[in-house]
Amino acid sequence: MKKIVFTALTLATLLLMLFALSSCNGEQNPPPKSEFLYQVSIKSDAGKALKGITVEFHDENGEFLDYKITNSSGVAVSSTLTKEAKTVVLYDVPKGYKFDEIYTLGGENTEILLQTQVINESHEGVEYQLGDIMHDFTVTDQNGNEITLSELLEEKQMVMLNFWYVTCSFCVKEFPDMNKVYDAYSTKAGFVGLNSSNNQASINSFIANFDERFNYYNGTEANPIDVPDLTLPLAVDDQGIERAFGFSVNPATVIVDKYGIVSFIHEGALSESQLDDLFSFFTDEGYTHTELEELSDLTQN
Repeated sequence: MKKIVFTALTLATLLLMLFALSSCNGEQNPPPKSEFLYQVSIKSDAGKALKGITVEFHDENGEFLDYKITNSSGVAVSSTLTKEAKTVVLYDVPKGYKFDEIYTLGGENTEILLQTQVINESHEGVEYQLGDIMHDFTVTDQNGNEITLSELLEEKQMVMLNFWYVTCSFCVKEFPDMNKVYDAYSTKAGFVGLNSSNNQASINSFIANFDERFNYYNGTEANPIDVPDLTLPLAVDDQGIERAFGFSVNPATVIVDKYGIVSFIHEGALSESQLDDLFSFFTDEGYTHTELEELSDLTQN
């Protein structure tokens, strides 16, 4: 009986010694993890947190484990899972964002960046607000050149849209300054003047006789001012773009930034200095997405 007790005690002692040695050598294997928690953050390349996206968590075999919906901060946190998640699939992504079919999780915290793109749909039923992604469009200017918004944004840092009509005196007075400033930034900025009231023949006539019209509205017919030729790209708005913004007056100006996002909306004429400030701000190399509600916001950025 004593021999049996001695053997059991010896065996227990040896096991304890082996455990201590393996611990000291750092060779002890941690117990397998039994609970997993994941946080996925989804933002646009413009820095916007994306709310309302469904995030599905899957294991290494593609088996569904859980789903969560991103909150106002663009974050979805999974339930505590008993199996390790390897990938996620996104659903309910808003229009205007490119996304992959599947994303690999980068551990417990993963950030997914979605690229913005103009929406390839008509403007029918659209009601633009500041911060919306623009719908694509193609118009033809006075020289027969096709202008496509998405193509301009591939080459330029911003695109200015100006809404006008031929008998708008404030539009006429604004054009020389707009033409001058745009010429200075044309390598970095796109521009298109959109007219929903007149046909192309009327626009062409307006351009050909612009100096006369300018002096008429400026009250300088007796002593005409020498006005440079109007070279701004001007086109008929036959796609309801102005209607989608719901402007009550002309001229009106919209800036679409390099992300394809409506970043400035203004009703009324702009001065040369105001135009220069806008072009300078949105074409700056260090520009990050900004939505300007007022011109005065420029001084705060």
